[in-house]
Amino acid sequence: MKTKVIITICVVAALFGCNQKKEVQNILSTDCYWDILDTGSPHPINSCYKFSKTGDCKFYYYMFLDKKRTDSVFLFDDGDVVVPNKWKVVKDSIQIRANKYLVIKYNPDSVFLTATGKDTMTLIKNCRTHNQKNK
Repeated sequence: MKTKVIITICVVAALFGCNQKKEVQNILSTDCYWDILDTGSPHPINSCYKFSKTGDCKFYYYMFLDKKRTDSVFLFDDGDVVVPNKWKVVKDSIQIRANKYLVIKYNPDSVFLTATGKDTMTLIKNCRTHNQKNK
């Protein structure tokens, strides 16, 4: 009897993990940008990601005019640093451009992540942002 209970618990946990992975993938791969909330910065939101369904991930900075933020972004140039512009969900974590983050919680408009257990990062959905080069 104990074996059946343990197997049932393992199956349920595995199924929940798969559902969570698909949900997070579907949430992030919308046609919107995802603002990176950094409460320690003078401009708490100054950059964002754009995630594609194919696993591509672009990193953008917002344009500031006269110290006022606009909804326009430009693609960040990594220069000589080679960073893979890829993302993927692996179990209960997300790998974004070679950095691994544990998913704390999520909903359709925000994803809460941590890299160290102490420092958290929040991705906030923003469908108003636009890239000037795409127009």
